[in-house]
Amino acid sequence: MKICCTLSIAIVLLLCLSCARNAQYEYCGETFPYQFSQQKKYDFKFTPYFQQGLQCAQEQHKPVLLVFSATPELSKQYPFESQLLQSSAIRTMLEEHYIVIYLNVDKETPLNSADSLDIRTIKPSIIQLKKPTTRGQLNTMIQYYTFQSNTVPSFFLLNDQGKVLMREDELSAKAYDPHVFLLKLQEGLHSTEDRK
Repeated sequence: MKICCTLSIAIVLLLCLSCARNAQYEYCGETFPYQFSQQKKYDFKFTPYFQQGLQCAQEQHKPVLLVFSATPELSKQYPFESQLLQSSAIRTMLEEHYIVIYLNVDKETPLNSADSLDIRTIKPSIIQLKKPTTRGQLNTMIQYYTFQSNTVPSFFLLNDQGKVLMREDELSAKAYDPHVFLLKLQEGLHSTEDRK
């Protein structure tokens, strides 16, 4: 009886620790469904906030795939969603080993308190001049002023400290070859692991 009670308490403690560990990183991504056809539907986890994603990467010691894209309706023709994410190997690599920051440059959601960290990413003089009012405007400013990029989709691999490991041209994102993209993701993973 005493052994059974002790074992039950130990199991409950392990379950609580497991839940606490998962809750710690819950804010590191939101799960969004992607459906490209009646047959193909899957959920994909990413964060829509730049600084929050970097914080998650630091805490979990994971590299970052930073994607600048447009609204799903406009981006159906974009190969990241329609080709690369359909590769189960790429989805698995991203879900298990990366923090994905997906910044929508067309999002018309008004800015709120959750955006305050991202606003600090931009120089105050530029913020005063441009005065973004929507999430899309802010994401566009992050893309242009922080990463000197102005096309969508754009991809960047960052290490867990936010340093650029590969820019879009190095990622071969324009070719959208899932095999090449997966190899680049593996390189980014090894670059971060080498720093540990």
